[in-house]
Amino acid sequence: MYKQQYFISGKVQGVGFRFFTEQIANNMKLKGFVKNLNDGRVEIVAFFNTKEQMKKFEKLLNGNKYSNIKNIEKIVLDENYPFQFNDFKIYY
Repeated sequence: MYKQQYFISGKVQGVGFRFFTEQIANNMKLKGFVKNLNDGRVEIVAFFNTKEQMKKFEKLLNGNKYSNIKNIEKIVLDENYPFQFNDFKIYY
């Protein structure tokens, strides 16, 4: 399993980016979450079954027509990441 954390910056809050991300993740049957951060970024934690699934998700992370992504910071989470997820949700 591949576990990734993403920090997305740019125009990503108040434009439906979390909903857009949740739809993609649920269509791909991923597990994890997406949430707004106080500093204006969006955080995503996603668990992938295959590397191909991860690459497809990352290609789709260009945002919806209302968002404008400036930067994507990607962090590989190790197998000891303390949380497990049953589905993919928006956290508020």
